[in-house]
Amino acid sequence: MGVTYYGGENVVDLVPHSLPQIHKNKLYHSKHRQQVKEETSRGKHELRTMGYLKTPLNPPKDFLKSRERTGTPKPKKATFKYTDERKPPVPRAKSQHKPTLNDKNFIQENAISTIRSTAKRPIPKFVDSPGGNSQELMPSGMYPKFCQKDDYGKTPDYINRRKKEMAEAQKEYDAYVQERLESGMMKRVPDAERARILEGLKTNWNLLHHQFQGLSVITDTIPKRNRKEMLEREMDILDKDIKQIEAHPILYIS
Repeated sequence: MGVTYYGGENVVDLVPHSLPQIHKNKLYHSKHRQQVKEETSRGKHELRTMGYLKTPLNPPKDFLKSRERTGTPKPKKATFKYTDERKPPVPRAKSQHKPTLNDKNFIQENAISTIRSTAKRPIPKFVDSPGGNSQELMPSGMYPKFCQKDDYGKTPDYINRRKKEMAEAQKEYDAYVQERLESGMMKRVPDAERARILEGLKTNWNLLHHQFQGLSVITDTIPKRNRKEMLEREMDILDKDIKQIEAHPILYIS
């Protein structure tokens, strides 16, 4: 059923409606409220002032007289006093200790010590401005101090020590090799055989390098990539062996 409105009015508005009930929440009351009130009003008094209600006055017979101070008395000046103890009195002339005379000639000794002493050398300085500004020469870096050292141009101790250690290690190694050779547990490779082995390794490396140069530039398949990695691995092994043999002219087989 539709509702018809005439000029903004509606028949339903004429039916009385009950007002909605508003439920208010209970106010919060602290349980310490009464205690706070008592503690706050404990030090307070009604009708109290900051001083006397009426200022007490002196009686008429105690009137202000000349040179009479009603305020605070003037502070007294403190007398000066030494903080340390007094020194003993000067001794009397009769009780004075007379120094004993000495035959030492201080003037002559001072002259002799002055003659024998070395002259004081002035600090070396240099002038770096037209106005005469001078600075010390030694810490400036302009004086060659390093080449004046005692060990300048000599072999350092750590290098000599290192050479000695290397010589001892080589001596021990040579003794070990000689012992093995005499016992027959180690055999030296002849120079001709060493050259033949080295030539064979280089030939194999050249063959692998020729095959590597013939590979495709683009490795777009798995077999191509595997073959390239295999050739690189074998060439690295041969290269290490060649360098190892070339670095050691004498070879031993145990």
